Amino acid sequence: MNPLVKKACLTFDDGPNGEYTLQILDILEKHKKKALFFFPAMNVERQPDIALSVQTQGHLIGNHTYDHPHLNTLTKEQVLWQIERSEEIFQSILGIIPKYFRPPYGEYNQIVEDIIREKGYQLILWDMSCHSMDWKNPPVQAIVDIIIERASDGSIILLHDGRNTRIGEPRHNTISALKEIIPQLGERGLEIVPIDRLCKNTKK
Repeated sequence: MNPLVKKACLTFDDGPNGEYTLQILDILEKHKKKALFFFPAMNVERQPDIALSVQTQGHLIGNHTYDHPHLNTLTKEQVLWQIERSEEIFQSILGIIPKYFRPPYGEYNQIVEDIIREKGYQLILWDMSCHSMDWKNPPVQAIVDIIIERASDGSIILLHDGRNTRIGEPRHNTISALKEIIPQLGERGLEIVPIDRLCKNTKK
C-alpha cells in the first residue's frame, strides 16, 4: 500500500432502506469500492434480505443501536439494552457481532463511551466538515459540493441511506450525489478505502 495515497472512507447511516440501499450497493460495485454501513438493528429486523446483501457484497456493518435513540439521555441499563439487543439481532440475521459503533446523532457521554469500550467496539464518528446534511434531502449539487470541497486525507464521510427507523425515507438525492462524489474524489486524488485503511485515528 502506497503511504502517499490520500484516503477517505464512505459511511452510510440508518439503513437498510429498501431500494435506496440496493442502489447504493450497485454504485459501489460499479466503482469497486467498499463502505461502512451503520444499521439500527430494528431496520435489520424489518429488511434482513437487504442487510444480508450489504454483507454478502463485502461491506462492513456497524452497530447503530436498536432504534436510534439519543443515548446521552439514557441510563446505563438502557444503553446496554440498546447495544445488546442489537447484537442479538446482528448475530441472528447476519451471524456477526459488529466491531464498529456509531452513536445516533453523534451523541454520547462517559457512560456510553465506557460501555462501548468494555464491549470491544471501535467508536466511529465522522468529519463534521464532510457532513452534507443529506438526511434533510438537500439538492444534489449541495451534497456533492460539500463532500468534494471539504474531504481530505483521512476523512470519514457521512451519508444516509435511511433516516432513523423510518421505512421508505426518500434518498434520491443522496443516490444521485454518490454517482458524482466517487469519481470526483478520485479526480482529486482521494482513494475511497475501508475504514481500517485510513491513515489516521478513526475516533474523531
